[in-house]
Amino acid sequence: MKHLIQQDCPDFVAPALMPDGKVNMAFQLSEHLAGQYGVLFFFPLDFNYISLTELLSLQKRLAEFSAVNASILGISCDSHLAHRAWQHTSRTQDGIGPLGFPVVADMTHGVARLFDVLVAEAMPEAATIIVDRENKIIFQMRHDTAVGRNIDRILGAIKVFENEGDAPTAPVDQILLVEKIAPKLRQLGYRIFAQSVDTDFAHPQWKRLPRGSDGQPKLSFPFITGEYEWPKQSGMTVAVREGLAFHSAGLLMPDGQLLFEGHMDRHIPRDFSEMLRIADAVQHHFKTGEVVPWEIPV
Repeated sequence: MKHLIQQDCPDFVAPALMPDGKVNMAFQLSEHLAGQYGVLFFFPLDFNYISLTELLSLQKRLAEFSAVNASILGISCDSHLAHRAWQHTSRTQDGIGPLGFPVVADMTHGVARLFDVLVAEAMPEAATIIVDRENKIIFQMRHDTAVGRNIDRILGAIKVFENEGDAPTAPVDQILLVEKIAPKLRQLGYRIFAQSVDTDFAHPQWKRLPRGSDGQPKLSFPFITGEYEWPKQSGMTVAVREGLAFHSAGLLMPDGQLLFEGHMDRHIPRDFSEMLRIADAVQHHFKTGEVVPWEIPV
């Protein structure tokens, strides 16, 4: 996933099924957002159970997204005809019912390629992009499609960005949160390391500072300096602009397969409890073959 943090959100025109049930064959993203926050919610397929639970969770919170001036847009590579059929099918037959936000029909895969979320030239990943009111991308996330996305996390990221300073984003605070969940991640079989673009000289100096002077706490995992090369097969990148790394986090399998990747503006904290939930859910999926929704809306 190429990092797009603080870059202008690319514009596109594509067919979309609108909330009134009509199809707009020339739906344009920039016209739709028009100075609002935007949530671009990529999902793999219609008639997919995890996607159904996620979209219904979004629908359930439409008023809350509206309250922070955020507009939602669903995107998959199914046609507008498939979108309509899904929304016209009853819930008892795996239908989703009407949705109060547009759903783009990315039949050419052009939109998914634009945001680098296309899998095997076939369908988009479970990926979420948040755009701020100045059309800058402030949040990117993708993870295994067997695990449902936490919609409150998406809503919370917008709220924190809008009210800068209301959450712990300082490096020490974030590292302490990782240390707190480190034992549970190790129990699940994950190894942990932290990374920054500081030099090998800066890190020892930070460790020597007392905690009351913003020194680095004692950690149970290594701290890597400079540019770390993630396994190429993972597709993971670390967003760096003007010599500073943005907030990033990832979960990888031993073979380099990426299970989770997140990049966000420095004003948005990483949610490590959410990453632990995903790690646990993926392990459950691998053991049982069961998918794990975040919630099951009624």
